[in-house]
Amino acid sequence: MEELPLPMLLHLLADCPRLETLHIGEVWSYPLLDLDLTPPLQKVHMPYLRSISTCCTTLQAASHILSSLELPSKTRIRIHNAPVSAHTTADDNRLPSLAFMQPLTRLELAANSTTLYLVAEGDGAGIWIQAKWEGGSPSVWPAWLRQLPETVPLASISTFHVSLADWSVLPGLLSCMPGLSTLGAMTLPDGTGSTHDPMISALQSALQTAGPCPQSPRCPGLSTLSIQCSTTPDVGCVVALMPRDARRLSRLVLDFPGASLPEPFLGKVDEIEFGCGGICGWTKRSGWDVENEYWRLPEEDEPREARYTTAENLVCLSKPFTGTTERLKAAQDGRDRGHWRFPCIAGASAVCVHARFGEWIADVKGVAFPEPQAFTTNSSFAA
Repeated sequence: MEELPLPMLLHLLADCPRLETLHIGEVWSYPLLDLDLTPPLQKVHMPYLRSISTCCTTLQAASHILSSLELPSKTRIRIHNAPVSAHTTADDNRLPSLAFMQPLTRLELAANSTTLYLVAEGDGAGIWIQAKWEGGSPSVWPAWLRQLPETVPLASISTFHVSLADWSVLPGLLSCMPGLSTLGAMTLPDGTGSTHDPMISALQSALQTAGPCPQSPRCPGLSTLSIQCSTTPDVGCVVALMPRDARRLSRLVLDFPGASLPEPFLGKVDEIEFGCGGICGWTKRSGWDVENEYWRLPEEDEPREARYTTAENLVCLSKPFTGTTERLKAAQDGRDRGHWRFPCIAGASAVCVHARFGEWIADVKGVAFPEPQAFTTNSSFAA
């Protein structure tokens, strides 16, 4: 199969106009030095194709295949374990325009210097890429991501979760998301050399700078912001991310060591949560897996660079401030759970336990809980 010329593959597909599922495995998995992958003058019309996936095929080859097909608006594209050859550039691996897809509303993006995970999806349509750069420094991904708005339609994205090694691309991406309402930013895990400073700086540049028009701020409808770090950023820099005009965040989620004091954010946000693991989670929707199990790609591959929780507490301060304090227990040993501590429970007026922690809820002994009190971000704690 590796020697199959692209024109021959397209000729086969042209004879299958009612094809609904297409999987291409390990075709052109080697560097494309001499292979001609020039797309045909006329694309192959595939009106019934619902799912197309490649596995171990180079990102360059997968992009050329997509460039050769005319796909319906409700199509799911999955490019799995795609090597990106060291001799290629961002332009060589550029995706074709996916503007034909039905509105994409959710974007998950994680990229370090070598690996890229990307999921952009909507109702019945989407693209999921897992690719690895085989070259050294500089990485191909910053230049590739700067081209993303030209290939993947971002105007309807309402939820964006992002984790990057090079945060310089963030302002450009956010400027193409006028309908964004939820933004979750997370540093890469410990051991990658990633720090929170570039992330906070990129967020400041993106959220405090005007959009295309001076009177038009970026992300004017942003209501939820989540910041997740493995180290503690300067709280003043985080406070500076809050909108300064009439706009106001509805929800702020902070997950980093020592995050527990609401006072700096009073009057700037309606609801603040500390140590809830951030919001950067992804649940695979139906439609990504083909019905035949033989052709299914690995279940364990999630489009997330990291999954970790750094919180020292699980305290939710909301408006109005209500919750329960009777049944809460620190999670016991576990890779993602760790040894949880709740240093500010004694000083909190209420504790909100998220649903995913339900299995760990139990009576807490030896902690004196206060009575629930009213709390708003327009005032101090009130009896």
